[in-house]
Order: sequence, then structure tokens, then C-alpha cells
Amino acid sequence: LEKEAAEFGETFFLVAARAGRLLVLEKAEGTGVLRVSPAIGSEVPARATAVGKLYLAHGPHLLAAEEPTRFTEHTIVDARGLAKEVEAARREGYALNRQEWIEGLAVVAAPILAGGCIRGAVCTAMSSNRFDSVDTDEVARRCMRAAARIASRMEGTDS
Repeated sequence: LEKEAAEFGETFFLVAARAGRLLVLEKAEGTGVLRVSPAIGSEVPARATAVGKLYLAHGPHLLAAEEPTRFTEHTIVDARGLAKEVEAARREGYALNRQEWIEGLAVVAAPILAGGCIRGAVCTAMSSNRFDSVDTDEVARRCMRAAARIASRMEGTDS
């Protein structure tokens, strides 16, 4: 997390499911002036976040049932729309949240897959304006790279 935050300048987070809830377990602050900074231990909603989409794609049984809540005008509340996002996350290997939970916030997240299961997710959050100016694929690669390093450590294959 620290490596990616230092190189990219945005805050990176480790989020995982605990007792059916998605919680921020760790974070590394970026150097940018505008930063998203939820506290460690903060809960994030499953249905309106990039991390939630990853859990729905790779381990839906790990999350408690959550009613669709409209947080912003961009929140996807219909089952069909959410299913499309979940399938895209499964196919692409990462998920996006474009102002679905908090107006003005964009998030890119990649799953930590170890032992055949999702163990958590690495994500970076930034202002929507910043998001519009970055290469989404490059940001996704950063998250996927960090997630793969964590998974390797969990599996004892870190080199």
C-alpha cells in the first residue's frame, strides 16, 4: 500500500469482509492535497462500492444481505445494473465506483485472491475530477499489483 501511495500520490486502502461487513483494515496516505481518508475500522457499504462489487463477484456469501440504498444519483439500485457491474468486475479483475457512494468520489479496487477465495481488496480513492484525468487501466494495474503481492505473502509464495 505504501509503495503505491507514494508512487501514485493517492491514498490506498485494504478493505476486507469481517462478520458480514466491509471494513477498512489499513491505509497508506497519498501525498495529494485532496485526500479521502476513512478511519481504519470504518464500514463501507457493499452495494455502492468497488470493493463491494468484488465481494459480490468472488464471495457473495461473505456479506450480510444489504438492501439497495441510494446514496447519490449515481448509485446503482436495480439488480440488473448491479449484476452487470459485478460481472464486469469478475471479467476485468477490478471494479470501479464512480460517485455511487459519495458524490465527487471515484474508487478503483482489485481483489486479494488467495487459496481460491477473496481475502480482501486493495483500492485507491480519489476525487472524480482526478479520476477523469488518469489512465484507469494504469490505476487498476497498480491496485492489482498490490493485491497480488499481498496474496503472495498470504500464500507464502512471496519472492
